[in-house]
Amino acid sequence: MTFKRTQTSSEKDAEKATSNYEKQADKKAWLAANRQNTFDAYQAYLNGNTLKRYAMVVKARLQKDEKAWQNACEQDTPEAYQAYLDGNTVKDYAVEAQTLLQSFAEPEDDDYLDGNISGLDAQSQFFPEQQDEQKDQTLKPADEAIKRLQILVEQQREEKAWQKACEQNTITSYQIYLKGQTFKQHAEVAIKRLESLLGQQQDEEAWQKTCEQNTIASYQTYLKGQTLKQNADVAQKRLQTLIKQQEDKEAWQKACEENTVQSYQVYLKGQTLKQHADEAINCLQNLLEQQQADEVIKQQQPLQRYTDNGDGSVTDNQTGLIWLKNVNGFGSQDWETAMECARNLAHGQCGLSDGSKAGDWRLPTKDEWEAMVGTERDGDVFSGVQSSWYWSSTSYKENTSLAWSMYLDTGRLYSYGKKFMYGVWAVRGGLL
Repeated sequence: MTFKRTQTSSEKDAEKATSNYEKQADKKAWLAANRQNTFDAYQAYLNGNTLKRYAMVVKARLQKDEKAWQNACEQDTPEAYQAYLDGNTVKDYAVEAQTLLQSFAEPEDDDYLDGNISGLDAQSQFFPEQQDEQKDQTLKPADEAIKRLQILVEQQREEKAWQKACEQNTITSYQIYLKGQTFKQHAEVAIKRLESLLGQQQDEEAWQKTCEQNTIASYQTYLKGQTLKQNADVAQKRLQTLIKQQEDKEAWQKACEENTVQSYQVYLKGQTLKQHADEAINCLQNLLEQQQADEVIKQQQPLQRYTDNGDGSVTDNQTGLIWLKNVNGFGSQDWETAMECARNLAHGQCGLSDGSKAGDWRLPTKDEWEAMVGTERDGDVFSGVQSSWYWSSTSYKENTSLAWSMYLDTGRLYSYGKKFMYGVWAVRGGLL
């Protein structure tokens, strides 16, 4: 018998009210993020504790912004970056876009140096051609000055570009530095930092995907992956929790499927989380109470239900059926043989002296077994009763290759193939 708890109307109302409250809270959080329309606002919405019913919309907007930024970077023009800033996306890369716009409009600091270089070049045009020796002697220091000045200008540009990259410290800033026209004296460091940031980004994306799925498989995949695993400790803890929850769920399902006193006791004594302990205790108590009630009913049954006829047969005073006293007179047989043994049973066999003839006896029906079980030991009138299987004459309707059999140890009927070897306990009299 399975006992299931039914929700009361007040519990259903409370559950409905809770659901409506959660939906309203989620809508409020979404409207707030939508008004701000920024990357941080949408990220806060995704990381919040609401229902996240608008998560797909948020992801679509973030993807749209990412695509717009990639398009601007591919064009790499002031117009492209300005178009990105003027667009209607969340502008997660606004700082990078503004920085790049400034870089297109900035060589103001270099104008003086560039002017000096141009001035030196112009001075070299005033030397008369006829004074070659004097010209050569004058040009040498001028050329050296120009070269040194050019080097200083390039170094200044290099340091300025590197300083900007370091201040922003983003994937985009280091990519811009490495693609630039400067000396790239810090290229090795830039590459290392870029690889580090890309690794962090890859790990963060993998971790976010893992958390969204929140399954045993997702955390196992994250821990076995090739990312930095910055969240390995948290992933391991969550994985262990999910595994324990799964073990407890399986243990509880097994207990419910068996639905016996022993199965619930095993669950309560096990090493799982026991999240269903209260339910297990309730089911266990109900089964124990049912067992006690069945025992009381059994004890209240009349002691003299059966009468030993003294001729190898026993009369059931409740049903009027006459049973063979020698329960194991034929041993174990298949169903067809058992049917034949019962039909051929007569006076002089299995201790009978009742004058019966072949055809009087038969196997009991399924219904006769149900009326008999639990009382077969009453008064010790039967001999050789065993806690074993015994055939009935009733075939299984859905599959006639099966027949019903009684297992006396549990008092339950089961359908099994007719080739199985079970006991033969004959009966005679009118069918119930």
